[in-house]
Amino acid sequence: MKKLLFIGFLILGLAGCSKHIEEKSADTNQVEASNDDLAKKGNNSDQKPLTSWRYEESKDEMRNISLKFAGLESNNTVEFEFPYNGGSKLTIALRKNSQTPNSDGVGFLIDKGQFFCASMDGCTGSIKFGNGSIEKINLKMSDDQNSKILYMSNEEQIKSFIQKLKKGENLIVELPFFQTGDRQFSFDSTGLDWD
Repeated sequence: MKKLLFIGFLILGLAGCSKHIEEKSADTNQVEASNDDLAKKGNNSDQKPLTSWRYEESKDEMRNISLKFAGLESNNTVEFEFPYNGGSKLTIALRKNSQTPNSDGVGFLIDKGQFFCASMDGCTGSIKFGNGSIEKINLKMSDDQNSKILYMSNEEQIKSFIQKLKKGENLIVELPFFQTGDRQFSFDSTGLDWD
């Protein structure tokens, strides 16, 4: 299910492009190997893996474009009413286009549930890194109005958000949901490898 959500974000980010999805980068494989090595050595169960970030790359050979993606799933689940009951997780998805410098994009994907962005001009959510202050972020729906995805819409906020993610602090994201209001999801952003 998690893999399907991440792939869903990839597809939306690549709409209209011919694509070929490659497996995780060598860096990700090294991190996974390191995590496996720790588990094999019998380290205590309180020790966290080096990172929970997942990486993928998509290449459009015809246009010579490479898109990179990173995804991080929330630590907690939020309960919604039927038909979305059973616990819902949020994924932060980062996107970068090789042809456009500084083209980072940030999306939020809910596995079960619907976001609510009442205005055509977008809506707002809130974030809090570590012990920092609460910050408002500008959000927009996807072009196809998919209610499971919200994107950050302000370039300066995107840059700041990614820089703070790189510091590996704990993060709380609060987003608006249909008929249930704002809900909060927590993340540990440790180990993000994003240039």
